Amino acid sequence: MDWKNLQAYVYNALVCPTASYAINVGDARIYGVESNIAYQMSENLSLQASVNYTDGHVISTVNPNYETYVGERLPFSPYFNWSWNLRYEHPLASNLRGYFQFDMAHKGDMYNGLNPNDVNTGLPRVLQPAYTIMNLRLGLTAPNERWLAELYVTNLADKNAIIYSNTGNFDLRLTTNEPRVYGMRLSYRWGAGY
Repeated sequence: MDWKNLQAYVYNALVCPTASYAINVGDARIYGVESNIAYQMSENLSLQASVNYTDGHVISTVNPNYETYVGERLPFSPYFNWSWNLRYEHPLASNLRGYFQFDMAHKGDMYNGLNPNDVNTGLPRVLQPAYTIMNLRLGLTAPNERWLAELYVTNLADKNAIIYSNTGNFDLRLTTNEPRVYGMRLSYRWGAGY
């Protein structure tokens, strides 16, 4: 994909001393591929998986002051992401099914900005580390899925992952994911078609 007039946030105290602002950096090019599969392994067991690869870089600028951005990897764009889930369902009665599901999702490392060193704030860009999250679900549902009752555990390994980093305010602010959560979900769908 060719991306014209790529925008990015910068901070320059001579232009706007109170906040970051958006600039048109120039053009970028992104190469990538993605795929997914859904495989019914047996009547009760199914597998779904997806993977993608993205390689995006700035290839030209609209302003000579932005030449240092040429060749830089696009921010918030990991090279690799993948996810998969395994689900087992089994009838427990004529109008009741039980299921067990395990899933994993991986997000690759990614930068939080274009410039390796922000000369205005003195803060380097951050390489957010890759992370993998696992979840578990155990539930009961009707064959038409009008209702369900589910016990779940999200972030099973209690992974502390950085999902967003911000250096636009003269400091480093990191947003992390939720810790491990145990929960119960009850759901009912009204309406025609069930």
